[in-house]
Amino acid sequence: MNYQFIKEQLQTTLRQFKRGQISLREAKDLYNIPRSTLQRHARQKPKKHGGQTILSEGEEIRLVQLVVLAGKWGYPVEKIDIRYIVKGYLDRKGIRVAKFKNNMPGPDWTNLFYSRHRELLTERMCENIKRSPAAVSREIINKYFDNLQENLQNVKSKSIINYDETCFVDNPRRKKVIVKRKTRHPERIIDSTLDVSVFGPMKTAWRSALQDWKKIQGFFAEGIFSKFTKSCCKQIRNFKSKY
Repeated sequence: MNYQFIKEQLQTTLRQFKRGQISLREAKDLYNIPRSTLQRHARQKPKKHGGQTILSEGEEIRLVQLVVLAGKWGYPVEKIDIRYIVKGYLDRKGIRVAKFKNNMPGPDWTNLFYSRHRELLTERMCENIKRSPAAVSREIINKYFDNLQENLQNVKSKSIINYDETCFVDNPRRKKVIVKRKTRHPERIIDSTLDVSVFGPMKTAWRSALQDWKKIQGFFAEGIFSKFTKSCCKQIRNFKSKY
């Protein structure tokens, strides 16, 4: 007899039993299904075949929702973060898992959790952004350009000077994070440890000088900081910094 037929017949029999149309003994004789199987499925939800997961299905779904929400807020989690979240949850519940060292899930568990929820989660390289740009909304940007357009009316283009700041910041290492599937460019809000701003009034006249600060393959040219300090801060001792 085909297993799929048995499974469908079992579900039909259980529906009849819950409606009071048939007893388990009658179902056993009528459909030739073991009474123990009927009792097990009628009293509780049967477990899946094979090894059982540490977290229940509902707990894993809530964990997936937490991961998705963290990414939506701009703080996507890594696999190591998921391990710490599960450890904290188990510790608070007073659950001790023998296969976890110090109740900490291993990388294998995290990979299996990710594979079980691939239809909802994906792994991507994140883009690091600071808190201040993250706080800028679409409305603020639109309002800025509306105000700029109003103030630049009847002003000649040659009279418009770009007042700007040339900023040099370190770039914290990009990492792989777990986010909602179909997320193309996940962003992680993180403040950099180095942020140097050089005020550049009349930047159009400084164009030749600023060319020296152009990055080459993600790095500043060697000796550029020494050249800058010599020209702008003659009293400061010459130094050399590599990035």
